[in-house]
Amino acid sequence: MNLETEPRPHEPTEVSLAQFVGYFLWLGTVGFGGPIALAGHMQQDLVDERRWISKQHYLDGLALAQLAPGPLAAQLAIYLGYVRAGVVGATAVAVVFVLPSFLMVLALSAAYVRFGGLAWMQGMFYGIGAAVIGIITRSAFKLTKLTLGKDKLLWGIFVVLGVSTAWTSKEIIWLFLLAGTPLPSGTFCPAFCSKAFTSE
Repeated sequence: MNLETEPRPHEPTEVSLAQFVGYFLWLGTVGFGGPIALAGHMQQDLVDERRWISKQHYLDGLALAQLAPGPLAAQLAIYLGYVRAGVVGATAVAVVFVLPSFLMVLALSAAYVRFGGLAWMQGMFYGIGAAVIGIITRSAFKLTKLTLGKDKLLWGIFVVLGVSTAWTSKEIIWLFLLAGTPLPSGTFCPAFCSKAFTSE
């Protein structure tokens, strides 16, 4: 009798804590584009290229970061640090990821206030704004494909919440909660309803 086994997803590549934390120090220092762009960098670098983090862990962390108030990219980074090295990893990643931008903003703010606005800084902000929009658009597109895939129900939720948010100019919290409401069976609506969408 032949036993069929499901293919196992790739196991994350072993990496030292120093290398893992070093990546977030680099990303926190040179990463631009805001939370969506930084989350996109993490997905490309840690999941697709280096394979230090599994796709499922990344998606779980992204969902957790989106649910919690506060900076999405930092929360995702902290979660990934916890996955790799527990509390020590989460703490180290949090410090090195946030510290560079804190120091940069502190220095630029002091210079801006001290000199009453710098012409070169204003010109830089003007040009960077357009570039950042392009980075965010690319990252948002990649995250949409990764998170929604070919799931028709998830795309339906995406469209409904996108339209409601654009129409009302605010997030309607009960719609977000409804999207992940557990059913009496203990399953979640997206997982349960996806089968109904794909069944003949």
